[in-house]
Amino acid sequence: MSQSDNLRVYSFRHPAKCTKYLPNGSESHSRNISVTSCKNCTALKGEIDRLQRQLAKLSHQIVSQSPETNEHNQSSKISTGNQGADELSNHNTVESQTEINIQHDVCCSTDQVITSDVACGRDNICEQHSIDGTDNVIQPYNQHSLSVFSNFDVNLLDKSTRYSHHFGNRSVAYYGQYPYTYNGGSHVPTSALENQYLKSILNALDKEYPSFSYNSAMITRYSNGSEFIPPHSDDEDCIAPNSMIMTISFGQERTLQFESIRNANMTENVTVRHGDVVTMTQVSQSCFKHSVPVVNDCKNLRISITLRKILPPTSNVGPSASVTCPKPDQMTCPQTKHHNKPIADPQPRDFYCSPKMPRPEELRLTEYGSEDSDYDEDIFNNSIIHSYEKKKNKCSRGKICGVTMLGLTLILTVIVVTVTVYPYLPRSCDTSTGLLPGDIVPIHYDIWLHPNLTVTPLRFQGKVEIKIKVLKRTKCIVLNSLEQNITDIKLKQKDGTVLMTEEFSHVPEHEFLLIPLRAKLEEEEYTLVIKYEAEVRHALKGFYRSYYTTSQGERRVAAVTQFEATFARHAFPCFDEPAYKATFTISIVRDPEHTALSNMPVESTKKYNEHGLLEDTFEKSIKMSTYLVAFMIMDFTSRSTTTSSNVLIRVWSRSETEHQTEYALDCAKQLLEYYEDLFGIPFPLPKQDLVAVPDFNSGAMENWGLITYRETSILYDKAETSNSFKRRVVSVIAHELAHQWFGNLVTMKWWNDLWLNEGFASYMEYVASDKVKPEMGMQMYLQKNGMQRALSADSFSNSHPISTKADTPDSIAEMFDAISYRKGACIIRMLNEVLGDKLFFEGINNYLTKYEYSNAEQSQLYVAINETAKHMEQAIDISEFMGSWTLQMGYPIVQVKLTEGNKVQVSQTKYKFPGEVEAESPLGYKWHIPFWYQTNEETGINNFLWVSDETVEFETEENANWILGNSRARGFYRVNYESENWDKIIDLLHNSHTVFHEVDRMKIIDDLTSISQVVDDVDITRALDASLYLKSEESLYVLTGCLASLSRIIGKLVVVEDYGAEINAFFLDILEPVVKRIGLDSKPDDDFETGLFRGEMLTEAASHGYQPAVDYAEKLYTDHASTGKEVEANLYSFVYATVAMNCTAERWEAIFQEYATESLQSKQRYLMKALASTFDTDIIKKLLKYTMDEKMIRRQDARIVLMHISIGSYPANLVTWEFIRDNWEFFYREYGHTNSGFDILLESVIGQFYKESDIEEVNKFFNNKDDLGSVERGVKKGLEAAKHRKDWLDQNKEKAGEWFKRHFPQD
Repeated sequence: MSQSDNLRVYSFRHPAKCTKYLPNGSESHSRNISVTSCKNCTALKGEIDRLQRQLAKLSHQIVSQSPETNEHNQSSKISTGNQGADELSNHNTVESQTEINIQHDVCCSTDQVITSDVACGRDNICEQHSIDGTDNVIQPYNQHSLSVFSNFDVNLLDKSTRYSHHFGNRSVAYYGQYPYTYNGGSHVPTSALENQYLKSILNALDKEYPSFSYNSAMITRYSNGSEFIPPHSDDEDCIAPNSMIMTISFGQERTLQFESIRNANMTENVTVRHGDVVTMTQVSQSCFKHSVPVVNDCKNLRISITLRKILPPTSNVGPSASVTCPKPDQMTCPQTKHHNKPIADPQPRDFYCSPKMPRPEELRLTEYGSEDSDYDEDIFNNSIIHSYEKKKNKCSRGKICGVTMLGLTLILTVIVVTVTVYPYLPRSCDTSTGLLPGDIVPIHYDIWLHPNLTVTPLRFQGKVEIKIKVLKRTKCIVLNSLEQNITDIKLKQKDGTVLMTEEFSHVPEHEFLLIPLRAKLEEEEYTLVIKYEAEVRHALKGFYRSYYTTSQGERRVAAVTQFEATFARHAFPCFDEPAYKATFTISIVRDPEHTALSNMPVESTKKYNEHGLLEDTFEKSIKMSTYLVAFMIMDFTSRSTTTSSNVLIRVWSRSETEHQTEYALDCAKQLLEYYEDLFGIPFPLPKQDLVAVPDFNSGAMENWGLITYRETSILYDKAETSNSFKRRVVSVIAHELAHQWFGNLVTMKWWNDLWLNEGFASYMEYVASDKVKPEMGMQMYLQKNGMQRALSADSFSNSHPISTKADTPDSIAEMFDAISYRKGACIIRMLNEVLGDKLFFEGINNYLTKYEYSNAEQSQLYVAINETAKHMEQAIDISEFMGSWTLQMGYPIVQVKLTEGNKVQVSQTKYKFPGEVEAESPLGYKWHIPFWYQTNEETGINNFLWVSDETVEFETEENANWILGNSRARGFYRVNYESENWDKIIDLLHNSHTVFHEVDRMKIIDDLTSISQVVDDVDITRALDASLYLKSEESLYVLTGCLASLSRIIGKLVVVEDYGAEINAFFLDILEPVVKRIGLDSKPDDDFETGLFRGEMLTEAASHGYQPAVDYAEKLYTDHASTGKEVEANLYSFVYATVAMNCTAERWEAIFQEYATESLQSKQRYLMKALASTFDTDIIKKLLKYTMDEKMIRRQDARIVLMHISIGSYPANLVTWEFIRDNWEFFYREYGHTNSGFDILLESVIGQFYKESDIEEVNKFFNNKDDLGSVERGVKKGLEAAKHRKDWLDQNKEKAGEWFKRHFPQD
């Protein structure tokens, strides 16, 4: 070896040209490597790891085409070296041989920084370059290849020492190399070194066999004490004689047997008990070639990575197969000019045979995985390979010969058999559950981030220091990490001592980072330090980038986070499950023109470097889950205010929209003060930021102290924003601020109870919004947007219980649906109605106070509320009552029968479609039903009883001749009656509808339309008869709610062209009186309800051919196009959607240009709807293509555009499906693993089919997909809806058609 300031790297670039140092007949493949720094030799370990990962990827390409013969192991996975051999699969055969071998020698001193790049060169040889320009280059071991684990210090291995590890009937062997020094021409042994790998083996046994425990284990080579000086040889290697075998046996005590190969009769057995330290002394040295010295403190590091598949054995040979070796005194080593000492047994005992036979040219011992597993970097970390090559027919001067080929076959067979005992290996990293193991919890995170927003793609550097607490002794740290290039990992004790770890690895299917340890961690605190780099993602999750364009055309970028549910692991390695709460200190490097925000206020800002960068450090957070962590870098501006409890509230947005934040700021202040008073718990942070993000997947995210919003959910301009979006702003802010208590202060333990977060926040958004903005009618909106949509979503057999299993990122993403949100809100409202406000909120206070800053399950909520429920006149078991609604899917139909006299019979059955196969329910689909009712004699709203049995009977007033169940729609169920009672209710609607409350009128129509689809006794025509009263309905809330219910059945008939004119006449019979009453133009005295619904009524009327509305829309658009006169905000959607339905291609392009240049996203939303309203198929296809181009339509809006297109008409829906089908890989990649709403889109698109051929095509398409990710449930619900649509049309098409023709005949 040359001087210590040289680094040698041999990189085989071309398979055909780089075979000089490979076994004969091998084929090499590799990548170039370049080491850029080395402060001490251990720093090279990261480069070696990188080399292995590169080679692993290449090896997969080479060997993955091999035929797979073992079907039993199709699903097995090769684990990484950090797991030892945890996941190697049992097998009996392997396929044809493939080998990849990369060798490089490196040397450096302790303080130098060196670089080199050595490539495969000319003339079929590998050139060797010295960075100092000299000819002092390392000569590679062209006769010996050493293969090692990358996850332990290779400098601690002796190339002359054979370690044979026996676990039960499993045997694994390898050879290693100790470092040595060269000093003035004499060879001096190094001091005894701790064999960390042996320690890791022993400690691994700790986990598998608890009675076997070590504090430490020290081992050095055993010798009989005789002096040995290794010879020099120009031609051949010399294998030192002082080899040993280590045997670990099982039992209450463990025995280590050390057997000297130079003296077969010499053994030493050491019985090891708990806490013992095993030490053997070493006096001899390793053998080395004189051409490879190591100077001073520089350590020689030799790497040879070999991957191969072994030919399957031709016969099964048992353990009796053996080889004979020459007697020690017959074995010599080549003499040198300096030393002439005989060497006893210079060859490893198990690999050399009788002196009469030539030694084989090549011998290998391999531990490998299943032949049908994918080969990647794991195979290197799991393989212990010894490759020994000699020139053909060459021996030492003593002409010691090798084994016969038969002997080699026997040995190989034994090895193949013994390595199949994988179950007996110690398991240090158990990831079988897919969940974090729970033996380690985080206490505090220090997160440092340096995003670079000036390069493409945007990237960031990160470092996280996690203070962890070990709850149970373990040899493996398991945490979450995804799509990060980890560059360094250190584990420190409290005193700063760095502990030895094995090579880390990833488990992609569970998104795990595994860090195995060489010794078990005690039940103490440690600090885990991880350095990494990653991309600022383009997807709207994790740490991602958001773009916007200023009015001057300048494109700017912001870096934003979205971590719910499982995306914090994209931004920093962490324990990314909700129960692993910790505190956080975050530091961010930024440009001076940017602002950084996080959950907490900025504590300090300092100069980061001489280039003007700054580093912000934020105050230490309170204890919270990782999905609530948030940070961002942007150039937004803000407005601020302070609450009565001195909480700073700021609303941030693009500077050009700052004036649109005033309304949100006012709402946030009122709502935060309301919640503090209602819950009796102060907001725990000093500030609350609300940020309008240009690109955001959902409506908003409740990050503690830093709530992020889609712009449509927070920005309001009085002149340009409609009442609909004004209502949305207050309701979304109310929802997210409610989360600061429900979800942030108290968090569900696991995602199966997501409804504890989202159900409560969804309910409180109606309660709180109604409190601060009573003119908006939020309780009525709860019935239409909450109750009706939740009941509809929960009607299918592919629904799910509110609390259900969710154990993968995809299944967790599926939980963010109408069941968790809307049904959750409805059953919480039902509980509120049962208890009354006083007891309900007292119980909520108990719950929040008891579990603040921690996690809870639904059962703990019930216990807390039970404490207050005891004060009810009629005590109830909250757990039993609520469990019947959260632990089984679906809902009941309550059948009410009013008999002669004053008796009422009430029974329950599950709502289900004809022919539906019920999934098994733990409660048999029986619910504890709070039944409120009203009669002509009992008009009060608090008539109440419990319906828990199949049939309940009670008495009412004597003169009651009709009954209405579920008055005020407080219960999550539908009500059906005998025909006579239905007739009386319908008659009252036509003649005196105000007898019923507005909510009840909406509920009656909704129940009728839905029950008519599943109950034979309730005909569709009864629902249509009842709906005729709507021409007299004055409540626009009721009218829009009832029209939504009717559309679920009449929409099925729209595809039947025979009835189109009659259906239009039916709707105009209802809408024309309303439009004439409210007028086309806005009026100064319009209340909020009229302004909210005028545009919706006009749009409906125009879509059914009401010419005055069509003409009015054309006039307003023409005025705008010719004079620039702005269209009134509440009519904006009506005007553009109406003129776009039958517009020319030129007008459509003009509308699209308005969309492309519009800066207010709420107006963009209306323009999207208009663009999707066209009936021109060619234009639709163009718009569909735009959804795949972010420059045309934002990623956050693509799904919305697709939804608008699909619901426009049946032909448009068919084109939409074909487009999604043909571009499935794109859409699945972009939206298939997030809670993006893509599942809702698929459910809608598929659910609109009614032809058998269409349904069959969709079914076939998805049956050929192995994994549907987070959209699987949406696909299933869509197919189920399509089947029901087809069945309903088969049974009701003629009947419904005749009704329309009879009531609305057309010429």
